[in-house]
Amino acid sequence: MAERVDKTIETVLKDYGLWQTSMRWRAVDLWREIVGDKIAAHATAIGVIKDCLVVSAPSPSWRQELHLLKKNLADRLNKRLGGQYISDIRFGSGRGWSEAEQAANAGAVDLETRAAWPGRGVLTSMPVSPQEAREIEQATAGLADRRLGQASRSLALTLIRRRALLQEKGGSPCPLCGALYSGGICPACAAEMRSARRAKATAILARLPWLDGEGLAGIDPELGEQDYAASRDFLLAVWSQEAHRTVAKRARSSDVALRLLAANISMLVTHTPPEKLTDEIIVASVKPRLAQRLHLLDKD
Repeated sequence: MAERVDKTIETVLKDYGLWQTSMRWRAVDLWREIVGDKIAAHATAIGVIKDCLVVSAPSPSWRQELHLLKKNLADRLNKRLGGQYISDIRFGSGRGWSEAEQAANAGAVDLETRAAWPGRGVLTSMPVSPQEAREIEQATAGLADRRLGQASRSLALTLIRRRALLQEKGGSPCPLCGALYSGGICPACAAEMRSARRAKATAILARLPWLDGEGLAGIDPELGEQDYAASRDFLLAVWSQEAHRTVAKRARSSDVALRLLAANISMLVTHTPPEKLTDEIIVASVKPRLAQRLHLLDKD
């Protein structure tokens, strides 16, 4: 009987296009099981944006460590889910989330059709066609559990009415994913586009760290000042932490890596190209502990 109920629920979710979404949100519940209690104590899965799992990790060091492990973690989640449902994992501090990420943090299940609603009474007054009502009844008829059947029918009716209300309010398909939204590109696609731009900006700055926002836009006009600022701050945090760990090692073999990190940080902060970079500029633009270590290297 339990297997039959599971199959019926799967059928209902697939009929209304919710199967992929439900499996992705299941990853939120599986997060602690996959990563273990130690990591889960420092990083909490809070939601999904399309096929990206959103994880809140207040500590910068934990975010950096988990960022390096995210492919492995995504693979383990997908193996547990039985399909390729999670393609990426995004780690954030919980402060300054984008609109879509705030929706995930608040527990919004349907990010692709998120909109401001005037109230439950208006939503329940939206008509449902007799054919749609019959399809819902047929899809849930095999559920032996009365409460489960009621919940499934209520969910399906709410989704149909929500879509109808969006259409009545002038909602139109998102030009990228086709989901109804109150106008223009939906928050989930906007967040995905923003992530793609910032990944591109980060890749360029990693190769040419002396560029400023104008220089970055000169290479790719699609990249704006916000993309530059976010990518610069990300690289500065990563390189600074890596330099901190390298200083702590106090190993002679890490001297070359330390100098390179210091030079990259300096170019990123001062916008000085490598041909104009001097030891004085580097020492003046890095943190005191790193500058002290560089002074010791020069004495050696």
